[in-house]
Formats: sequence, structure tokens, C-alpha cells
Amino acid sequence: MGSKQVRQSPTSEMRTSNEPLTSPTTSNEPLTSPTTSNEPLTSPTTSNEHLTSPTTSNEPLTSQTTSNEPLTSTPSNESSLVPPTPIANKLCGEIQYVVKQAQLAFKLVDMAFDETISTRNLLIEATSSIGKLNESLTDLLISCNEELERMSLTSITIEELKSTEIFVSRDPSLTKVYNDQELRYLVNQGPYQPILSQYPINQAYRRIHDTCHFNQIWYKKFPLIEYSILTDSIYCFCCRLFGSGPGTERLKNGWTSSGVKTWNKIKGSQGAGKKGKIYVRVENETHKSSLQRYLIFKKRKNNVDYILNKNLQQQQQQQQIEQQKSNQQIIEMLIDCVRYLARQGLACRGQEDQYSNFYQLVHLLSRHNSVLEDWIKNINNRPYKVTYMSKDSQNEFIQLLGDCVQYENVCEIKEASYYSIMADSSIDSNRQDMLSIFIRFVNKNGEAEERFVSIKPLHLKTGKLLAKFKLFVPCLSDGIANHILEVLNELHLDIDKLIAQSYDCASNMSGEFNGVRAKINEKLQRDIKYIPCSSHRSNTAVKHASEATLDIFFFLWSGSEHLCFFT
Repeated sequence: MGSKQVRQSPTSEMRTSNEPLTSPTTSNEPLTSPTTSNEPLTSPTTSNEHLTSPTTSNEPLTSQTTSNEPLTSTPSNESSLVPPTPIANKLCGEIQYVVKQAQLAFKLVDMAFDETISTRNLLIEATSSIGKLNESLTDLLISCNEELERMSLTSITIEELKSTEIFVSRDPSLTKVYNDQELRYLVNQGPYQPILSQYPINQAYRRIHDTCHFNQIWYKKFPLIEYSILTDSIYCFCCRLFGSGPGTERLKNGWTSSGVKTWNKIKGSQGAGKKGKIYVRVENETHKSSLQRYLIFKKRKNNVDYILNKNLQQQQQQQQIEQQKSNQQIIEMLIDCVRYLARQGLACRGQEDQYSNFYQLVHLLSRHNSVLEDWIKNINNRPYKVTYMSKDSQNEFIQLLGDCVQYENVCEIKEASYYSIMADSSIDSNRQDMLSIFIRFVNKNGEAEERFVSIKPLHLKTGKLLAKFKLFVPCLSDGIANHILEVLNELHLDIDKLIAQSYDCASNMSGEFNGVRAKINEKLQRDIKYIPCSSHRSNTAVKHASEATLDIFFFLWSGSEHLCFFT
């Protein structure tokens, strides 16, 4: 990049010579931690050279430099230090993740000397670990190639890299949530205090011969105030930038976002024995808390130690990228657990989370997966003790799986030339009438398939009762027809491909004039073939046949009474 300065290696978890999980170092022993310079996947360092990469040119997966220039974290010339780019931080974070995967593979060394593990199991574990490592290296190579394709062929100088600063407006009326770099820029620039030849005059205050405009003398008496030309208002600099935090629960928006422009009350008395607004503001506890955070931030940014903290910030960004990839791997495992339980029809949770199927399944897998085991053991070391195993996370996993299944089903239905619908309602445990909708279609292989696409409550069940009060309410069949068409529109299915419909034999569903079948035909302005449900028709035939004679009627009545008695 035009500079020979070398930064510290991003690999923060290198193996030292005093770490366990190593075996004899003779060249004839297989699957051991190599110590020679020609053996791959090693990071040999001495106890005094922690967090530095080896400097020999033959060792892969390490930061290579010339043989006489060791990697250090404190450059000799601070002005030549090039700030790390987001691409470099992303690359270093992915490299850290690959190195972590390689370190997990070192457990194969212990397995090689464990007499209780067979050679077959050792080879299976080695194939799995090396496969994951190869997949990570492949992803890293793809990322590098994609970034190289995006880059232009023109050369970029160090000055151009230093000048890539995002513009931040200093006007206090355009405040927003700033990041660390933007805060540093605004603090270095100081309060926004433009000096005008004439400030806008408030005519209402002028008519009563009171202070009617902003006075630039206030800049000297109150150095932390800011003036916005856009809103003709003043703001508090430290409260605007550092107003969030302990002690600012009663912070007023006038000094941070909306501004203050009551010029007659800024310095003058608000009444008998009362001070002006700006004096009240300076003595306020919320202002003092914001001022303290501002001074701490300014002192830390102006301190020489901040130059050394640039490397720390770079490492934190790289560790964050590494953590994101690890979290992604954990999320995939947890989703697989939820998918297994859903596939087997098992409940995820019980009365106690610790004894639920989901928790027990995750802990079972952790006994055979080092990544998941490390995740569970280090719960207390993560911010907010995140586990992704709470009931909310489980519900989110289920929702994601449901959305994925629904997407696949809809894609299959859209590929079909035609489809038909089936609908029926049932009452759930909360006495809520739920309408279920199924779609039948023919796939590419000419086979008929059926997909469940929706189950939602019906809200027009009481429509006929409201008609007693002479209110205009659609009839029940019309509401169900609208419900079905709304579901088809939500799934973005082509209504023109609908060729058939099937319901039970109830009059509100299969009625020839006012049933759902008739309302569907009316709304689509074409005849949709109606096919009665064979199961409901068989049930209706048996019901009418049982009422043909009194003997059959009393037999079934007696059986139902006995059933109610014993149950």
C-alpha cells in the first residue's frame, strides 16, 4: 500500500510452546504438532513473543514479512501508519476464524494417542475437521477474489486513503446518532459557532423592547453553546453529543434536538428570583453528566495512548468479524435442532426450560461437537450472556423454518399450470373459529400434490347477529370468500390458474346461490368448478342412513351415552 510499516498480526489466539495438546516432535510420528519450518498449520512462538506471527517464509497461514523484520505493534513513525480499511479488517477477521478452526483440529493429536478411539473413528473425525477447514479456506479465497474484482486498476496513494472521511454536518439542528469516528471529528472541531453580521430578529420580542436576537458575545461567556443558522436556535454541544447515559434521564430536547430561541429568557430573569435559561442549564445535573462524559472522551482522544489504541480498535473489529462467523455456525446448529424436533413432531419447550427437548438435544450434541461445547461453556463471557436458546429465539427459529417451507411450497405451486383450493374451519382450544386452506396441484412429474398454505381466524362469524340491528355487514359466506381470495393474493398466486374448489356440504360453503362457491364465482366473474368433499359427503350419507329407523337411532344414542358416562 505504499508503506513498509508492518502492523501486528491479527491472529490473537496463536499457540505458544507452553500450551498443552502437543505431542512428541519427531519427524516420524504422524498427526503430531509440527515444529519444523516446513510443516503446515503451525504457529510456533516462544513465551516472550506472544501475539506475533513467525517470520519464516516457508510457513503457510501466517503473516509473512522479510526474514529480518519482526512483526511489531508499535511503528517507529506514527505519521506513516495507514488506517485499516474495512476490507482489511474483514479479511483479518476471516483469517482469525480459519486459524481458530485449525486450532480445533489439533484435538486430533490427542485422539491419535487415545487407545480407546479406533482408527476408523479417528479418520472420520479428521475428515470432518479438515472438510470444515477446507470450506472456510474456500470461502476466504472467494471473498478475496470478489474484492479484487471490485477494485479498480488505478493506484491509490496513502494521502487518498487518509482523505476518505465521511462528511458530517456540524450544524446542531441536523444531529443524529454518531459513530466513534464522527464523534471524534466533531469533538476536534468544537462547538459550531458561526459569526454573522446580523442575526435574525424576533419581531414579537422587538415590539416589547426585549432581547430579540442571538448575541455572539454569548460564545465567550458560554463556550459550549452552539448556534444553528437553519433554525435560528441555540443548542448545548456536550448534551447534544453525549446526552445518552447515566444521569440524563430528565434531559430536555430543547438543548439537543429542537433548540432554544426564547432570546428574552436566555440570560435575563424568568421571574422574581429566577435565573435565565442558560444559567439553569449550566447548573443542571443532566448537563454536568454530559459534560463529564465529554471531558473524558476529549481527554482520551487527545492522549498519546490513543495512537496505540488504534491497533486495539483494529483487533476488536477483526474479532467481531470472527465472532460473527462463529455465531453463524452456532445458529445453523440450533436451527437444525429445532428442525429435527419439528420433523419428529416433538415439542421444543416444557414446563422448565432446562429439561425441555430443545435444551437436552443441544447439550447432547455439545458432547460430540467442540464448537458447540465451547459456546455453552463461555456463556458468561459474552455480552448480555447471549445463548440464542431462549423461548423467543426458539419461536424465531420456528418462524424462519415455517417461512422457508411456505416459500418452497409457493414456488412449487407457481410452477404448476393450474391449481385448486380446499377450505374448512374448525374451533381451536380458545373457542376461536380457524379457517384452514389447502392447495392441490400437479407437479412437473405429473403427480398430484397437496400443500397446506394458511390457517387464520375468521372475524365475520357474527355477521348475521349484527344484522338484527339493521347494520350493513357482509354475510358469512361472503366474508369467507374474501378471506380465501386475500390469502391467495398474499401468496402472490395467479387467480387465473384457479380451476376448482372443494368444501364440505354445509349450506354456507356449498350453497348454490349464497354459499362460498357462489361468492367465489361472483368475485372472479367466471365459473369455478365445485367438487364436494368426499369425506364430508360419506359422513352425511351415514348420518342420514342412521336416522332411517328408530332401532339404529336408539343404538347410536345409547352408545354415545355410554361413551359420555365412561369418559
